[in-house]
Amino acid sequence: MTAGFVPELDDIDFDALVEEARGLIPRFAPDWTDHNIHDPGITLIDLLAFATDQQIYRIGMVGPSLEAAFARLMGIRAKPAQAARFDIWPMPLNDPPPKVALSRFTVLRTSDLPDGRFLLDADVQGSGARIGDIVTVTNGVRRSLGTGLAEGRETLVLMPPDGGGPDMLELVLNGPVAPGILSLGVSIRGPAAPGRPAWATPEVEERLGGTWSRCAVEDRTHGLSRDGVLLVEMAGSDRLRLRLDRGLRAGPVTVARIGLDVLPAREGWLDDDETVVGRGTGLPDQVLDFETADILPEFLDRPDAMPGDLAEVLGLRSTTGSWQPVRDFAGSGPADRHVMIDPDAGTLRFGNGVNGALLPEGEQLIHAPLLRCAGRAGNIARGLRWTVAGTLWGENIAPASGGRTRERRDDLLARARATSGA
Repeated sequence: MTAGFVPELDDIDFDALVEEARGLIPRFAPDWTDHNIHDPGITLIDLLAFATDQQIYRIGMVGPSLEAAFARLMGIRAKPAQAARFDIWPMPLNDPPPKVALSRFTVLRTSDLPDGRFLLDADVQGSGARIGDIVTVTNGVRRSLGTGLAEGRETLVLMPPDGGGPDMLELVLNGPVAPGILSLGVSIRGPAAPGRPAWATPEVEERLGGTWSRCAVEDRTHGLSRDGVLLVEMAGSDRLRLRLDRGLRAGPVTVARIGLDVLPAREGWLDDDETVVGRGTGLPDQVLDFETADILPEFLDRPDAMPGDLAEVLGLRSTTGSWQPVRDFAGSGPADRHVMIDPDAGTLRFGNGVNGALLPEGEQLIHAPLLRCAGRAGNIARGLRWTVAGTLWGENIAPASGGRTRERRDDLLARARATSGA
């Protein structure tokens, strides 16, 4: 068979099947002489021809679910929606942000993009403090760097633990920080190497009562290899340090800036104000508009989740109970409250009363709160000023990037064809 040739399997229709069957009657049933449409035998031939025509059609049709299944066999899955992310740095010459507790999904605003929608991406506690000095410790020798690195005026090269350079980096604050999650920002000069694995999470300690105590850390810098924040759980202290003499760092990095109260942010919004998708008509095969390509799979353990795996996120329900998202109605009975998601069309389809239940007339279909994003439109420029909880907090010193909506079927198939060389 020629490479790339797709055979046409649906090469006969209902009328041709009926005529072929009627033409065989004299050969196999010579006593059957009434071949008119009122004859029960002709009716039976029509029924069998109809069923055969449907089976041939299905054999020759490769629908969206089969195309996605074939792509998965090649190891290709649709890339999920992803929000653009960025960090908001306090302006060096301004007063420090207040000691205020901020929760994840706090709304962020910028006058530069009044129609944009942005959220805080972690629970953090404003420190109310400034970095008064940064001290390197190398083989027990302490060296003061002043505030140049904290203000972005100087840089510092960090070597691997066995390659020389400072063993520790100590931050001396101008006052104790409030207890809670301190967000410590790091800006790395130069882009991260493509495909670079995350290095070890740096150890962070705070000085309490004359001794150093290790803090719990959530590392969003991939081991100090790229821009991001360290979310450090602190009891409240005026001094903390990064242990650079421990863990794996495979190469040197140049730190362009270190700062307190750097807020991890993201483009997107919580869709919880208008939760009603639509009302039931009580008619078979009802379709409701419902976009799923921009839903962020934040609450799933599987980042490559397919539409049928969105049940726990969507939380679809009506007055009479919940509705289970499915890929198709092949296994659905008359009473099964199933709804089919079409991510390419942005629709929800209900059953016909035989395969899948009807959405009762007048019932509202409601979804749970969802996290959505604007995709590529959420990738914004650097240098925007941000207000958080009524306070002018700072600016994003780097662009927001990485925003995308979930891949459509055509994008998925294009990648599959490129992989196969078809």
